[in-house]
Parts: sequence; structure tokens; C-alpha cells
Amino acid sequence: ALRGFALLVETLPQAEGPPREVLAAWADARLDTVVTAPWGEASGSEALATYVNEALVHGWDIAVATGQPAEIPDGAVAVAALEVARVAIPAELRAMPEFPFGPVVEPREGAGPTERLANWNGHHWATA
Repeated sequence: ALRGFALLVETLPQAEGPPREVLAAWADARLDTVVTAPWGEASGSEALATYVNEALVHGWDIAVATGQPAEIPDGAVAVAALEVARVAIPAELRAMPEFPFGPVVEPREGAGPTERLANWNGHHWATA
């Protein structure tokens, strides 16, 4: 996950719009500092990676449900987030009833990086 997180941190400054704004909000934060997140204590880097994952996946959900373009313009951010998610949200734990993620969804043919990230999080393409 650390290599994926490093890639995510390297990719965000090059992105336009909200990803740049998120990084700016975290600019003064020490990413190794323990923070209190809604799910408990985590390092700043773990919290940031989780929030990026949540924003991308649920933004994808909303875009798909409303018929909007669902892929983020800079796919490198989604690729980096997926690398982190594969370690942080392992497929093996999906069978546990208390684990808050559904099974990994097989990506559709031609799925972009944001959709593949959503699929790893257990989300699938379904239009309204």
C-alpha cells in the first residue's frame, strides 16, 4: 500500500480541480501523524487514501446513476487509488459478515480506472 500511496501523492498535485484542492487541504498535515477518523484512529496517509477512495467511488456511483460521465479526467489518480485499495480492502476479507464491503465485482470489458476502482469496492455498473 505504501508504494500505491506514494503514487497517489505524486499523482494528485498534477490533477486539476477537486484532487488538487484535497491535496492543498492536507498540505500542512503530517501524513504520519495519527488522526481520529470516523472509523477510529489512522495515520494521516491512511485517512487521506480512504477519503480519496470514498470520493472517487461514490462520485462514480452518482455519475452512473444520473447518466453522467463516470470516469475522472485524470485516470492516474484512480489507478493509484486502486493500488492502495487492493491492499487496504483485501478480497479475502469480503466473506466476513462484519466487513463493510461487498464482493469484488468483475470489471466490464473496457472499464476505465475509476470503474475498476468502484468494482474493487464492490460496486457495479447499473444505470437509472
